Amino acid sequence: MLTWVVPWRRAAGVSVADFRAALTASGGLVADVPGLRAATRALTTDPGYAKGDPVYDAVDEWTFADAATARTALASPEARRVAEAHGADPDAVPAFLTTAHVLKDGPVRPDGLVNYEFVRRSPSLSVAEFGRYWREHHGPLAARIPQLRRYVQRHTVAADHDPEPAWEGAAVTWFDDLAAMRASGATREYARTRDDEEAFLADAHRLPFVITQRRVLVAAS
Repeated sequence: MLTWVVPWRRAAGVSVADFRAALTASGGLVADVPGLRAATRALTTDPGYAKGDPVYDAVDEWTFADAATARTALASPEARRVAEAHGADPDAVPAFLTTAHVLKDGPVRPDGLVNYEFVRRSPSLSVAEFGRYWREHHGPLAARIPQLRRYVQRHTVAADHDPEPAWEGAAVTWFDDLAAMRASGATREYARTRDDEEAFLADAHRLPFVITQRRVLVAAS
């Protein structure tokens, strides 16, 4: 299975409330995307706007059986209608196709928080070196953070590195609530995880992220 990570950003002049309403209206259109096996939509929470606009207002995940089906689907009229329904330019959506590596798979709360952190590799590493280090060394470090319920690395598939993808991956982490997320930042495990980022990430310690609440648009089939 491969998954498009599809970030959405509202157009200039559109309020958060209006954009969320448009996202709600367009949610039913996602099921029409051909070949879709599962889909979720995560909306950036209100605290994410406290200091200005976040990097994204929402993040979709659209899952398909294989790369050919996924690429055909993203270019389909049905996918374009989803983007157009909430004012996005279908040709400018920074989607990136990924494979999942599950590093921690504990129980999650339906009303819990899901954090998306968007990453690019250090220029000193090849794509293969970056993926291996992230998965085999850094991932197990992060998985030890006690408040972390679930942790999935989404690695951009190799074919999408030409042309250069919007992102080379996303770290997706689940927490019970904001208090648990904040508490995790005071742990030794979190400090070790952050310190390790310099070994393989570009712009370590300045990674764009959004804290979201997620709902299922299309149940897995």
